[in-house]
Amino acid sequence: MVLDVYYFKMMLLSSCDILEENLESLSEIDSKFGDGDHGITMGKITKTIRAVIGGWPECGLRQMLETIGSEVIEDNSGSAGILWGSFFQGLSEAMEEQEEIDDDLLKDMLLAALINMQMVTPARLGDKTMMDVLIPVVNGSRACLGLMKEVLEAIESSAAKGAERTKNYPAKFGKAGKYGDQAIGYIDPGALGMSLFFQGWNNVVFDY
Repeated sequence: MVLDVYYFKMMLLSSCDILEENLESLSEIDSKFGDGDHGITMGKITKTIRAVIGGWPECGLRQMLETIGSEVIEDNSGSAGILWGSFFQGLSEAMEEQEEIDDDLLKDMLLAALINMQMVTPARLGDKTMMDVLIPVVNGSRACLGLMKEVLEAIESSAAKGAERTKNYPAKFGKAGKYGDQAIGYIDPGALGMSLFFQGWNNVVFDY
C-alpha cells in the first residue's frame, strides 16, 4: 500500500482532529510547569495546517509540506512553532517529486524530520520534550519490516510509549526546566501533542 496525496492529506487532517479534541488537556498539563498555553499553540498550528491543505491542489506533496512548515513558523511565535515547522520541512526534504509515499519513503521522511529538528534543538532522548516521541518513532518505524499498515501501527505505538516515558524524566528545557525533578510524574505536553499527531496518522481508514 502506498499513500497518495489524498490519503496523506487525510492523515494530516486526522491529526488535526485529534489534537483539537485535546487542546484543553494540553493546556492544563502545560499549566503545571509552563505557561499553560500549549493547547492554544497547537490550535494555531492545526489551523495553519488546515488552511494550507484546503488551498492546495491534488499535486505537489513536497511543496505542500514545505509550505506547511514555513507557514507554521511564520504564524507561531516561540519554540513550538519553530520545532513543528522544522518537522514539516524535514518531511518534505526527504522527497523529490514523488506523489506517492511507500513505507520506505515514509521512514526516510521521518528520519529527515528528526535530523532537521536536531538542527534547531539540543534536546535528545530523556530530556522530556517532543524528541522523546520523535526519536522512538524513527527507530520504531525503521525496525518495522511490515508494510504500510504495520509501519503506521509501529509509529503510533512508539509515539505513545515515548510520550508516556516522559513522566519518568526531569524537565530540562523551556520554562519547565527550572522545575527539574519536580516535573517527574507528569507527562510532557509537547511530547503528548506529538504523540497525538501520530495517533491521527493511524486513525485513517484506507479503502484499498
